[in-house]
Parts: sequence; C-alpha cells; structure tokens
Amino acid sequence: ELLDAKKVLIYHNVTPAEYFRGIDNSTMISCLVGKMDARHSFGKYLKAITLSSFSKDELISYGWKEKDIMVMPLIMPQESSAIHVQKNEDIVSKYSDGMTNILFVGRIVMNKKIEDIIYAYALYHNEYNPSSRLIIVGSSEYPSYSQYLYEITRRYEIGNVIFTGKVTENDLNAYYDVADIYVSLSEHEGFCMPIIEAMEKQIPVIAYNSSAVPETMGGAGILLKDKTDRIVAEEINKLVTDHEYKEKIIEGEVKRIGGVFLSDNAEKLQLLLNEVTMVDCATFVDKESLEFYHHSFQEDNKVTEQNLLECVGRNIDHIVIYGAGKIGRKLEKSLLINTKVNIDAFCDNKCGVNNIDGIQVLVHDRCVVCFPKSFYIVSVQGSYVEIIKQLMNSGIPAENIAFYDSVKNKFLY
Repeated sequence: ELLDAKKVLIYHNVTPAEYFRGIDNSTMISCLVGKMDARHSFGKYLKAITLSSFSKDELISYGWKEKDIMVMPLIMPQESSAIHVQKNEDIVSKYSDGMTNILFVGRIVMNKKIEDIIYAYALYHNEYNPSSRLIIVGSSEYPSYSQYLYEITRRYEIGNVIFTGKVTENDLNAYYDVADIYVSLSEHEGFCMPIIEAMEKQIPVIAYNSSAVPETMGGAGILLKDKTDRIVAEEINKLVTDHEYKEKIIEGEVKRIGGVFLSDNAEKLQLLLNEVTMVDCATFVDKESLEFYHHSFQEDNKVTEQNLLECVGRNIDHIVIYGAGKIGRKLEKSLLINTKVNIDAFCDNKCGVNNIDGIQVLVHDRCVVCFPKSFYIVSVQGSYVEIIKQLMNSGIPAENIAFYDSVKNKFLY
C-alpha cells in the first residue's frame, strides 16, 4: 500500500476469524488483520478485482464505488485447470469398483464444515446405500480439527470415509474422474473453484447456500438453503436413483461453466488495465468520496456501552487499555463519560509516567499478572497484531481481547 505506484486490489475475501477461535489463535488474528486491511483499502488503490459479487458488495460497504470494482469469476487460464492434466490411473482403477463415490475437494479447514458432510454421508450410507464411500481430498492444515473429523468417523463407526491428504494434480483429476456426486456444505467461500471443476467433469454438485457459493453455482447444480443431514442424504439418493434427474442437473452445469476463465474475461481485464494506465496519479482520485468516507465513520465520536456489547456479546465490567498514547487517552475519556466500566489500568511499556487521570500505568509483564481477568482493549494502531499475540502468550484469553479501530470508531473482537 505504501508503494508510490498505480495499484489494483485483487480481493478474494477473508475467512471470518471466529472459525479459528480456540483452534488456531494465530490464524484467527491474521483473519482479523486481513479484514481490517480490507476495511481500510478504500482510497489506496485505483481499482479492485473481486472473484464474486459477494466480495464486491463487501468492498462497497467499506466505501468503494461500484464503478471501480470489476467482478471476474476466476483469474486463471482454462488449460491450467487441474482437471486437464493426465490422471492417475491407479486411483481410477482402485475406486472404479461399482460403489457410489461422494467427493469433497478443499483444504481441511473449519469454515468448510466437513463434519456436516460426514454426518450427511453417514445417514445416506446407513439408510440408503451401504455400497457408498466418501472421499475427502485436501491438505490437513489444522491437526486438532482433522483429529476431530477422524474421531467422528470412529465414534459413530462411519464406514468407507477416505481422507487422502494433499494430492498432486494428476491424483486430483483421477478423484474427479471416479466421483459420482460432489458435495460442499461450506459456510464461507470467496469463490470455490472445486465446484466449477466438478461441473466441468460433469459431476452433479450439491452445495450449501452461503457467501459466494450461489454465484459460483450460477443457477446450476443443487443449491441447498437447509443442509440438515436428512435433506442432504435425500438429495444424494435422488441423484443416484433418478437417472433423468441427474442428467438434467448435469445439463445445467455444462451450460454454467462457460465464462469463468480468463480467456472469457480477457477483454474486461484489458479495459480495466487501460483505465488504470490512463490515470495520472497513483492513488484514489475521487477526493470528495474519500472525504465522505472518513466523515461517515467519524461523525459519532462516542464509544458507548452499546458499542462494546455489540462487539463482545456480553457486558464488560473491568477494562485495561493497552496503549497510553493519544488514541488510548481519547478512548479512556470516552469510556469514562459514556459507560459504567471500570478502567483498571493503562498497559504501556514506554509511557514514562505512573498514572494518567488517576489510572495507573503498568508495563506489560506486570499488567497481565495484576489483571489476568480484565478485558484488554488494544488501542495501538500500528503494532496491534504483535500486541494481541503477546497478550495471548501471557495467558490472556482471546475472548478477553479486542482491538479498537480508531478510524471507524469500532471494536474488532
């Protein structure tokens, strides 16, 4: 962002941080930071490219103008897709045994809700078709989540669930080749390329209606508003037993896959690049819009009890303000005037004074010992990521930490 050059933002969206809470706090913080970067992206780039209208609408909510955002479903040439490489014939031979193969492809990560697929498959396998298997293809990035999935299959004795781990493109192409049905019950996607890959391989797709998934489906496949086990299992069974229904779904998918590759969007991309080339300056040129954006988030300068309640979801009694600089002191005054919370201390390693307005100032190591149960609000705008990590490493629970975004006058929790 600091480069003095013409910049175009490519925004694929950021996974909501709550999916990582208690499983990977470092990734949780990274997601919070990513979302903050997106919120502050307006005015720092000339144009933006998003992979879905879902992401475009999010940027608009952060102040972007619709005319400065181009939606391009996928920025990759069609020939580089994993399904156009040679397939692993050993995998094809192994799983072409007459059993019904239900496939999922993607990272083994919490927002994908792979446990929902396993439970739905278990119902289908036990009540409809014992000659079936579930193949889950993707890298395991969070050991505790993967262990949780393995435990589900063991505890409930769910048969024929295959976890492949990370695979090569040749292997992936083979798994698509043997699949009878593709299922995704993910709750957050910026696009979800495996859905398109499955459609191009003429595999009927069942997916949950969330985030950008409806756009990716493009009116094809089977889009579920309800992903309860019974509903998913019944849809799988209908595809397996009703050949005419399955062919109708595949026919719609074949029509859908056009227009999602770079070759189909090259002209749009060239027009955007031409616009950027013709602009003289390196940053946002609409100063009036930029001023309106900043004003709209600063016209109410009060931090109220309602602000905290909306952020944290519970009442807060005791607070430590991390950072005794200008923003921290301004936050302190607003909290004292507009809320009933008790400010236990300022936490600051470089303040140079022992108290501010009668509130003690403590260095980090002492503060976390004296107030281990207080709610910490980080007011430092630049190094807040490292500060949050330090607090968590010092034993302060993630649910007792929030960041105060001074630009939007909001808490990020």
